[in-house]
Amino acid sequence: QMQRTGFTLIELVVVIAVVMIVTGTSLPRLTELSQSYSAYQEKKRWLQLFSFARASAALENSLVTLCPLQANRCADDMHQEWALFTDSNRNKKLDPDEKILRVLLPKAETRFGYYNLGQPYFRFGDIRGDNTYLGMASGFTLCPLGELDKTAYHMTINILGRAKLHSRRNDQQQPMRFSHQRWQMARCDR
Repeated sequence: QMQRTGFTLIELVVVIAVVMIVTGTSLPRLTELSQSYSAYQEKKRWLQLFSFARASAALENSLVTLCPLQANRCADDMHQEWALFTDSNRNKKLDPDEKILRVLLPKAETRFGYYNLGQPYFRFGDIRGDNTYLGMASGFTLCPLGELDKTAYHMTINILGRAKLHSRRNDQQQPMRFSHQRWQMARCDR
């Protein structure tokens, strides 16, 4: 009598069905994991940029400005390429004698919340002229996936130029920001 090797059609169909069920149930989780990692990477890029800006002011012994740059001027459009550049005359403009130190292009889906009036910019350096390297106290909200969701966060830059992420969130896991002596809802509208 001849011995059979291989699988029957029923066995093969059962295995394929099990693989499809496992894949179908794990796919949403893998997508969420991928989005979380992408948001984490974007947050990390921005934190590194602000840390570099603070260090560059001291290393260059100059005022440096970080802003979305368009036609060598700080622009309102936060989706433009952000440039960190020496800005010795504080005019928020890249002059011929000044240099770009680093550039960051926000991801296409990233949205922002900026709370100061005027153009979004941050300045670092010896602002007072006494060799104390400071930052410009300010902040913004970054929504790496374009939504005010659990991947969004609010970041402030303190007077010493250090970037800090705020972890306070509301019941829907949306970031909060501290302003006018109270916690308020952050936004991503730019």
